[in-house]
Amino acid sequence: MAKKPTDLRRDLESSMTWIRDNLDATNHDVPDKLLAEWLVDPEEENPGPTGFGMSVFLYGYLQREMREDDLPASARRKIGLDQLMSLYDAWQLKLSLVFIQRQTPLSSTPVPLFHFPAHEELKFFTREEA
Repeated sequence: MAKKPTDLRRDLESSMTWIRDNLDATNHDVPDKLLAEWLVDPEEENPGPTGFGMSVFLYGYLQREMREDDLPASARRKIGLDQLMSLYDAWQLKLSLVFIQRQTPLSSTPVPLFHFPAHEELKFFTREEA
């Protein structure tokens, strides 16, 4: 069942508040409620980016980029659409890792939620090995 516009606005505001308060968070820091809202369900009829999920991702990514570059807040910035979609997919992967970790004995090292360093690596293991 689709959410009402008032519920979507409330959920988006809740997401943006958490992101503002946790801009340096890792994927392990995401609360269960937000993880459930942000993670795309591959079983959906059209599992691509939703307006809500893309809005959350863009907000977090752009906030972090604006903080990290030394440009004034009013400066224009740009990013290619292909690169943006690639980063969105990487963000979904980071969220999926946490979902798997919370449901199974598999675990991984935390990775930055809205930062995508070149050659980012993931270390994974079973919790018995930690």
